[in-house]
Amino acid sequence: MPSVVPLVKIKLDKVRHLRLDLNAMVAYEHSSGKSIAEFRDNPSAESIRCLLWACLLHEDKELTTEAVGAMVHGGNITEISGALNKALEVAQPESDPKN
Repeated sequence: MPSVVPLVKIKLDKVRHLRLDLNAMVAYEHSSGKSIAEFRDNPSAESIRCLLWACLLHEDKELTTEAVGAMVHGGNITEISGALNKALEVAQPESDPKN
């Protein structure tokens, strides 16, 4: 089934694609105990790892948060943060000025 949520390409251990659909939001909230809104307000290292993991589950259901955390380091954290912000941005529906 095709996704209606756009993918965000990112290079980690290989080229992967982030998708922040409802399934990813639920996985993030279940794992972190926090809402997506809380992530936007104050992203911690733990929440970055958790959201990255949740956005990658659609490609690999066997990924663990620890495996995803091992893909992140000082040299790519800025790129990852930018990709997560882009995933948050593209997951938001465009508002209709007529409404």
